[in-house]
Amino acid sequence: MKNLGRILLGYALYMLGGALFLMLPIAHKSGVGLPFIDALFVSASAISTTGLTPVSAADFSLVGQIGLMIMLFVGGLGYMTFSAFITLTIHGTMSTQQHGVLKSAFALPKEMNVKQFIFSTGIYALTVQLLGALALFFVFQGDSRANPAFSALFHSISIFTTAGFSIYPNGVESYVLNTAFNVITIVVAIFGSLGFIVATDIASVIRGQRKTITFTTKIILIMTFGILFISTALVFLFGDYQIGDTWWQTIMVIMFENTNAMTTSGFSTINLSNVSIGFLMVLMIILTIGGAPSGTAGGIKITTVSAIFAAVRSFAKGSKQALLMGRSIPDTRVQQAFSNFVIYVGSLAIGILLMFFIEPDMNPLYLMFEAASALGTTGMSAGITADLSSLAKLVLIVLMYMGRVGVFTVATVIVVRSRQRENRRSTYEDVAV
Repeated sequence: MKNLGRILLGYALYMLGGALFLMLPIAHKSGVGLPFIDALFVSASAISTTGLTPVSAADFSLVGQIGLMIMLFVGGLGYMTFSAFITLTIHGTMSTQQHGVLKSAFALPKEMNVKQFIFSTGIYALTVQLLGALALFFVFQGDSRANPAFSALFHSISIFTTAGFSIYPNGVESYVLNTAFNVITIVVAIFGSLGFIVATDIASVIRGQRKTITFTTKIILIMTFGILFISTALVFLFGDYQIGDTWWQTIMVIMFENTNAMTTSGFSTINLSNVSIGFLMVLMIILTIGGAPSGTAGGIKITTVSAIFAAVRSFAKGSKQALLMGRSIPDTRVQQAFSNFVIYVGSLAIGILLMFFIEPDMNPLYLMFEAASALGTTGMSAGITADLSSLAKLVLIVLMYMGRVGVFTVATVIVVRSRQRENRRSTYEDVAV
């Protein structure tokens, strides 16, 4: 309980600190700071690695963009993971408090060591982001809107941390048919979304510390590429969407959008207000599912969806044990998966309802998409963020915060004391369902 409280407080303070920084005139090219609600919105979006923003990151000065980039990096890695990695690098050990908080923050398989996991996570994140920046440098060399080296580093961090921020005025729409940019973004986003569990697991196999990857990694890999293939094929065959001169370019753009939704990276090279309802619904579904646990992606998490699917299928067959790929899933994991799902969907429903009440004149589908994107920390938008009222922005800030720390974490901290009181006075009763 205490560790979960530290996580909630830590992210809240980081978001507030980021907002105060973004209010400074030095952070803007115009020399005029942002209003508090917009500064808090951008800070919450950066720390939660969402990418929704009422202002363009191109309007920030170099100082502001560097500050934003640091927020993305710390937010994507996790502030406790980042501080623990620095401590491990300097001292070779972690404090008891850091160890306790990290155990609460990550649902690691039993066979994974926290210290090894944190160190591997830091090395993995730095390596992928630097390689991504190197590749993007050659893509951005001909773009005079920003220094290509800084732009490459900024966008690589933004892609890997699934943040979706761009320092170009129109985002990355000018690169819609640039094959190199599309491929690099898809690869870096997937590496970030797969999660640090997968990276640590595969590294252990390569070093010979384990003979095969864990069951969790197998599920993550199968689900990630399965969802990406099915969603891309679905939109290509039935989505009535075409761009470019060839079918390959259309598939590339669809895969780019779906990958950025599934990994919750949030980058988009097309105007989503112009796509079909079916395309938008596919994006909303897969960004709600999200990526892998202990990675940079948001959403419900593909392992949670897998556990629920296994449980429902097994229960429908009359089995009392949830089975997935011939393996039995512990009851505690199944219960946690159902709890996460119900709390997540309930939070999203409340957020959507509030958006409907606050913005009655806006397109309801766009409001649903905006709320789902905020809670899933995706950052995709149909272009309505800047037009929202302050109250609607506040709703999205809360959703982004919950999406980053985890809706289950928030709910646990809120209800744990009332649950303890109920346990002392409760009696057993049956109920019809």
